[in-house]
Amino acid sequence: MTYLARPDAIAKRADPRQLMPEVETVVVLGMPISFQQHNSFQIAGFAHYRDYHEQLRELGTRLVMSVQEQTRRAFSHKIFVDSSPVLERSLAVRAGLGWIGKSSMFVHPDYGSHVLLCEIFISYACHDPIIEQISDHCGSCKRCVDSCPTQCIDPVSRTIDVTRCISYLTIEKKGDFNDQEKRSIGNHFFGCDICMAVCPWNQKHLTRISSLSPFMIPDPLSIRTEEAFNEKLAGSSFERLKFSRWMRNLEAVQHNLNINK
Repeated sequence: MTYLARPDAIAKRADPRQLMPEVETVVVLGMPISFQQHNSFQIAGFAHYRDYHEQLRELGTRLVMSVQEQTRRAFSHKIFVDSSPVLERSLAVRAGLGWIGKSSMFVHPDYGSHVLLCEIFISYACHDPIIEQISDHCGSCKRCVDSCPTQCIDPVSRTIDVTRCISYLTIEKKGDFNDQEKRSIGNHFFGCDICMAVCPWNQKHLTRISSLSPFMIPDPLSIRTEEAFNEKLAGSSFERLKFSRWMRNLEAVQHNLNINK
């Protein structure tokens, strides 16, 4: 993820017009997802849905088309879902949807941090609404910080050291794990929801209604070939891993489970 530190990526996060020169308004949308119970192979909640990037883009496109039809106004647009240098959490805060918690996650007052964000840049200026921003409600709570097995959360800056974050290691990191990384992921096969699981704001509605299509995750042990990977995981968030990282994670979790028996 070093690309985020490049000067061009920093410039794009600072000025949305670097991503879409004609943008006049940014619409921020949130999609709640359900908290998922896990088995011996821990898998993040978002992976229990078909690739959310494509689903949210489709929903965003349908919304834009509906607005254009109802207003009879043509305007250009771009949709971003966790895939470009967009300050999505900060934009969500400015839109009055919630706040950035000590875990660095965006927190909605009703749906907690189990929320996926989508931003729609449009070329037409909406009337500037009066937006009442939601203040920080983390208070003195540090459950996310204290529960993180790798202690990668800095509650003061509200940032995460990705070199120790289990989600980063099991999803984004390329190449092999070193011995410390292998030990640190424990039985987390794809992502980590610990900081969200302990957050009091996620206890209000453990079962959430989501418009996203679910994905039935196969037993990780049943996928040992690239052919099986491509066939059984098509259209899922696991495609981001590629087969080599799937097998790397599988070997690491099996090793950790065996030594902890």
